[in-house]
Amino acid sequence: MGILEKDKLHKVEPKKFKEKQIIFAKSEYFSAKIEGKQFFQLGTFGEKGDNEGQTIRFDRDTAIFLIDVLIKEFDLQADIKVSFK
Repeated sequence: MGILEKDKLHKVEPKKFKEKQIIFAKSEYFSAKIEGKQFFQLGTFGEKGDNEGQTIRFDRDTAIFLIDVLIKEFDLQADIKVSFK
């Protein structure tokens, strides 16, 4: 399990891009307060679903950063303005 922090996440150009990717048998997520701080955790399980593969956890500030990146990268348009407090 690793914690993703927004200030350590930087865009790079792809070096390798595989056309065929595995499809995870399942993925799981939860949100919880840990030591007084809210986190979101996402875990993936391999092709067969028997072993947990990778797990990533991030906090609210990183979630907002990721939402902004996804909006920009996918050129997403919303019917309403989205803002975070």
